[in-house]
Amino acid sequence: MKKTILLFLLVCIIVLAGCQKQPIKTDQPTTSIPSQTQTPTPGSQETQTEEPPEKFNLYEDTKGMAVVKIQDGEASIAINPKNWPDVPENLDRDKQTAFCKINGLAGKISAACVGEISDLSQTFGGDGPFTTPIAVFLMEDGSLEWVTVNPWWYVSGAEQGYDKVAHSWGKIPWMENITSLSFGSENDGDGSKTTIYAVDKDGLRYNLKYPCNFQSLLHTTWRYTVDPEDKDALYLTFEDFERVDLDLRWGDQPLENFFGTYKLYLAEDGKQGKQAGCIEFDLILGWWIYEGEGEIDRPTAIKGTFFTQFARDWSLSLTLWPADGDPLYATREKTPDEYRFLSADMLEAIVEYTMDDDELVIYLMYIVPDVNAMIKESGMSALVTGETTELAGGVVCRNIWLGTKKDDSFTRELLYGVSPDGSVYRYDALSDSWTILH
Repeated sequence: MKKTILLFLLVCIIVLAGCQKQPIKTDQPTTSIPSQTQTPTPGSQETQTEEPPEKFNLYEDTKGMAVVKIQDGEASIAINPKNWPDVPENLDRDKQTAFCKINGLAGKISAACVGEISDLSQTFGGDGPFTTPIAVFLMEDGSLEWVTVNPWWYVSGAEQGYDKVAHSWGKIPWMENITSLSFGSENDGDGSKTTIYAVDKDGLRYNLKYPCNFQSLLHTTWRYTVDPEDKDALYLTFEDFERVDLDLRWGDQPLENFFGTYKLYLAEDGKQGKQAGCIEFDLILGWWIYEGEGEIDRPTAIKGTFFTQFARDWSLSLTLWPADGDPLYATREKTPDEYRFLSADMLEAIVEYTMDDDELVIYLMYIVPDVNAMIKESGMSALVTGETTELAGGVVCRNIWLGTKKDDSFTRELLYGVSPDGSVYRYDALSDSWTILH
């Protein structure tokens, strides 16, 4: 009898020892859930068939906002609402959500990394932009796919099904032969900004904020207003991962076209020849309106490198600063110190009045820093009534008032107008005139 009891205790100890979690070393904080197995009951007379163990890995960001589960080469994501600064009211803040399957992946996943990329333009929030976690997937072929974690998945998922609402944003262009991912602080600055890094087979390390932001280049045509008074504007269109067109127009009238190639510098420490985040253009003049009229000073090629920055709180804007080589645009009088491009699609939304009132105010705040300061720092409010003003030349602007809001009343103090081409005007009550600001 004693031998039987001792044998039973020994079996229990062995079974319990086999259920302990095994640590897994990764490049970022990672939790791995061990396989669960069916074990025959001690003393049973029948031999039971064991179920194959369920194997999966969990990856969690340092703030505990999102959990990524990788199983059988597929991904699903859950969030912990209590750790988010803002989530839809439908979600229970004290309970982790169900896992949403990530659809549309082009292959199987070998590893993942989840965390906040501070300078990524694709961010959002209810009361103001905040950086949401990004999940990056290392595929078996060495490519990368990614997605921004979205709390609204779990609202839609409760109605439509958690396996239907979330989709990969596709492959991250220009990233090939990647062997590992890691999360950490950026090298430059005070260390307060974080990012996700990728390392390729040659040992080059990439801050993924650059290729993820540069992916936006391909989604729209970019417009830079050269001279609001003359209506001159530059249009940049990235045709694919190499080709680009640069057009100068006066209103809707084409004036000239350059075409050629562009190159992105993405590796850290200048190991590709330029600082990470730079873009280089190599363009030739294809056509211009005064061909054959003997213009002597007309450049026939543009070859220059530019530093870049995408907007932090307005995702469809791109600023270029000259680094070396030729400017994108120059006149005899001046060469711009910077080129602030906006999405032509966004400007089209102003024309078609599909940009809602809140988006119009955000646009005004982005274009006019003084307006941004008055709203964010001085406590002023904005009011869009739906009224318009027709300026000289037949330009019709959507009106935006700045003023003081108290209870149910609004005191109108400053009037701004946004035209269909994205130009911004301010009304001067003393002279009863409008001044163009952008």
